[in-house]
Amino acid sequence: MKLFALFFAALSGYTVSATAPADWGKGTCARLHPNVQKAIEKFCNYGYNPKTPILTGENAAQNGQRYGNAWVHIGHTCWGRHEYIPWDICFKQFYDMCISGNNRGENARNYGGWADGVGCQKWIINNPA
Repeated sequence: MKLFALFFAALSGYTVSATAPADWGKGTCARLHPNVQKAIEKFCNYGYNPKTPILTGENAAQNGQRYGNAWVHIGHTCWGRHEYIPWDICFKQFYDMCISGNNRGENARNYGGWADGVGCQKWIINNPA
């Protein structure tokens, strides 16, 4: 009976760890730049609500979210075409930018449609000293 209980406990632990959500660099970003990580959380989770999806070119994306001095936002350069930012893409791209940014986690990249030759979405992390 003890062997069965031990087997079941080991199997349960494996199942839980197999379904754990992806980190996408959250831990590294939080360790390197905690205010940037918290601003990313606020921004991307705001867009996870079906009533407030993140669409480029709209005020919520352009105004972004702040935490301390950190500010994350998405600019828009393709007029007339709003692009939806999925929740997981929001986290993945901002966390990658945080990790590979300067010594304060600041970074800027172009993503999205290529109507202007460089990408319609300007993803920006500001974290002034």
